[in-house]
Amino acid sequence: MPHRTNVGVQYLRGIAVLAVVLSHSASFTSSAYHSPPLFGGALEFGRLGVDIFFQISGFVIAIVSLRETDLAPSIGVGRFLARRFVRIVPLMWIAILAFAALQWLGHVSGSGLGYLRTALLLPGPLIPSIVWTLRQELIFYVIFALSFLTGRRWRFVPILWFAAILLVPRGPQTLWSHDAPLALLLNLRNLGFPCGLFVALAWLRYSSLWRYRSPIEPLAILLTASALVIFIIVPAFKIDSGVGLILILVPLLLFAVHVECPPGLARRVGELFGNASYSIYLFHYPAISVLMVALRKVAPASPPAIIVVIVLILSTAVGIAAYFLIERPLLAGVRDRVARRTAEPTAAL
Repeated sequence: MPHRTNVGVQYLRGIAVLAVVLSHSASFTSSAYHSPPLFGGALEFGRLGVDIFFQISGFVIAIVSLRETDLAPSIGVGRFLARRFVRIVPLMWIAILAFAALQWLGHVSGSGLGYLRTALLLPGPLIPSIVWTLRQELIFYVIFALSFLTGRRWRFVPILWFAAILLVPRGPQTLWSHDAPLALLLNLRNLGFPCGLFVALAWLRYSSLWRYRSPIEPLAILLTASALVIFIIVPAFKIDSGVGLILILVPLLLFAVHVECPPGLARRVGELFGNASYSIYLFHYPAISVLMVALRKVAPASPPAIIVVIVLILSTAVGIAAYFLIERPLLAGVRDRVARRTAEPTAAL
């Protein structure tokens, strides 16, 4: 049975990308204006929005690929990977080309090999560096496809992956110190994927029909709780990785997947940021680079806090514009082309 878009998850996706943009806005501003980190560096913990993304990915991939009744696959491996390619790669390539063009216009030397490595999501340094998260997504897609879309006998693999990530030694003289394929596979931040997957399996079997009607606007709850966790609790207790972080973040996902989101302005805003989150993520980084150069020229003495707010708003706006002007038309065009190719053999019969 096909699953409708989970609105609460879209809210959380939008909040996660805004946390990442805020983190980059704060770190770029501190560097460009030679100022100490704002709020003692707490804003830079917005990078944990990536960990929320990974949990959401683990959840969403499972609920759109498995049946509720028996968790059997509702899609084949080839079609699953093709859909993931269409959804992720074309827009990523456009973002890489845009970043390369900005580098060239700014007379910043770039490595053609580095851009090629990034476009293919291969191990090694990536340009721009934010694409590293998509490389980790690819790892999860392969593990999920092989373990859940090929039969029941391999379903233990995500559990082994989760355990291996926790048990692998980490330190300067270990595998963790190298940018090797195995190190990418066992990256500690990958814990979010199986965690989201486990939540999805429980949701599909036991609670997909249960909804919580909150007396307070769900978007406000998620926004407040996420800010509290990311910018106050995590910095205070220094638990920004591992099982501790997972245990702190997973309640946000659990609330998001079960809360009933009423129609209205808050829902429209929350869905907008959730829908545009991928474009915001890909295009905010080059936008911040350009904005920092411009702001250093026109507002060299402005308070860093004001600069962070300006950069956050404008770079997010660039991402939303990219969603409407690039991502939506691109996806519609690619999917239409795939649909026509699929229909051609049938029409010939």
